[in-house]
Amino acid sequence: MNFFKKLFGSGVKQELDPRGVVEEAAKALTEVADFDVDVAVTQEIGEEGEAFLLVDFFGPDEEFLCYKEGQLLEAIQTFLKRVLQNRWPEERIQIVVDAAGFSEENEKTLQSLADKLRNAVLAKGRPVYCRALPPKDRKIVHRFLSQDTRIKTRSVGEGTFKKIKIFIANNQDRDTSENISSE
Repeated sequence: MNFFKKLFGSGVKQELDPRGVVEEAAKALTEVADFDVDVAVTQEIGEEGEAFLLVDFFGPDEEFLCYKEGQLLEAIQTFLKRVLQNRWPEERIQIVVDAAGFSEENEKTLQSLADKLRNAVLAKGRPVYCRALPPKDRKIVHRFLSQDTRIKTRSVGEGTFKKIKIFIANNQDRDTSENISSE
């Protein structure tokens, strides 16, 4: 059977739930890529009550999946999301892919960076910019800094990788020359 037909369906509807489809697709992907990892898929509830699927890879090759700042994990996550979107286009199912605790460590690193930038803004009284980040990383920074009412954040730029502008909350953000997007 063709690999992509197996993942995206061959026109015959299978009686699998989203968790089962993600587990099958992740296992098929690791077999084709010849990774020596196992996969566990669980349904979790987030801080805001939203349900999502957690895909955790573990085994001898788990560290390999985390190279290059987790780009392979992010690619696998996007791929698995597309598999679900193909099978259930009307549903919005969130997926988080992790290996060797990379996601948690990455979140701590981003929060530490955000904390340093917040302190710089408060000390200088001027806006500071965070380096260009992918959407999932920007969301972590925005959510972390939203807890401090003294400052505000805004994504700035075009494309997938945007910078984050961090500024004092009571200052009017008068810089309209930037391409600003809210997330």
